[in-house]
Amino acid sequence: MKKIPSVFVTTALILVVTVNCSYTDCAQWQADSGTTFTDTGSHTIESFHNYCDNLNISQHYAWTDSTVYAIEITFDGQSQTENGPDTLTFNYTDFTGVARTKQFKGTEFTSFVIGATEFDLTFHSDGSVTYWGYSFSAAPHTVSCDDFTNNTGTTFSGIDTHTIESAHSYCANMNVAQHYSWTDTSVYSIQITFDTLSELEANNDVLTITYTDFTGTVRVQQFTGTNFRDFVVDTTAFDLQFTSDTSVQDWGYRFTAAPYAPTCTDFSANTGATFSDAMPHTLESSHQYC
Repeated sequence: MKKIPSVFVTTALILVVTVNCSYTDCAQWQADSGTTFTDTGSHTIESFHNYCDNLNISQHYAWTDSTVYAIEITFDGQSQTENGPDTLTFNYTDFTGVARTKQFKGTEFTSFVIGATEFDLTFHSDGSVTYWGYSFSAAPHTVSCDDFTNNTGTTFSGIDTHTIESAHSYCANMNVAQHYSWTDTSVYSIQITFDTLSELEANNDVLTITYTDFTGTVRVQQFTGTNFRDFVVDTTAFDLQFTSDTSVQDWGYRFTAAPYAPTCTDFSANTGATFSDAMPHTLESSHQYC
């Protein structure tokens, strides 16, 4: 049997991976500034395969549907760039106002979730080696009324910040009860920060957060209309209840729950505080101290 020259095998493989590419060449790719999506479907975003030398790609992607609250990025297993010089970078600002960056190169492409409804994407290549590039699906996360009703809360084992929210918009005649807690021993309180979009029908639709602080006092924070204020839960667990009537359904609510976990550095750097309110405050060492 006649042996096929390796050059023909290589060419055939390149044709297979480029046939479904979104671009006909690098010039078309570089001219694409991104897309604003009005639906809630998943979309494929990718480079040209193989990408070219000396590129500086800049794109912006956004989702405008009000039910979308985050974007899940899932990379194709073929994704690869030159390790070092050729980089793919995501920049976004989450809804608490924190700027975040994720950068990928080589074969280190790990899927992640963007805690926002838009992001900037940049790609840079130098003048040496080029590889297949990247391809990923961008799938928006949405919350339905069924998801909202069936969620009874979560027990978190780490010290990461989590997003807690209603459906957008929520439904009539809802009575949702949830319990959230943090089991890590370094956590002593939870910072609640609301999205500025949060809105309920004033007086009729109510969000209530109840907790017992470390002194044994039961505390209640209640919100309706646009009266959402950030606050600190002075313990490691809270109960959430949301009720709505039959009349108007607004956007709902969304907040981050960020656990406070003091480190030895925090403990050493803290020189005290002057309090201007009449509320109880927690004073403590790091856990475990150093």
